[in-house]
Amino acid sequence: MPFEYLDDLIHTPPKEVEEATINPKVDMAVILYIGGTSGQRMGVELTHFNLVANVIQSQSVLQSRIQFGEEVIITASPLYHVYMTITMNLADMLGAANVIVPVF
Repeated sequence: MPFEYLDDLIHTPPKEVEEATINPKVDMAVILYIGGTSGQRMGVELTHFNLVANVIQSQSVLQSRIQFGEEVIITASPLYHVYMTITMNLADMLGAANVIVPVF
């Protein structure tokens, strides 16, 4: 299988690629695994819209207490349930440092 070095990709103009068409409110972005109320693990399909809405809601709640690019967020792993949607995605949106604790 062919591969490319990262340095080559950085210094090479982008190739023409057909734009992907998605419906953010309908098309699945991830399958998030949760314990469920029955204790049985299950996969929940989240759309792109779900993920973005969750981060915007979290930012709205924390708005007066956070500084863009100044925060450090401690994230428990594995990244499932609220840890992925809140800590990982919110940290990305805030430009925060994200410290992932390997054992929780």
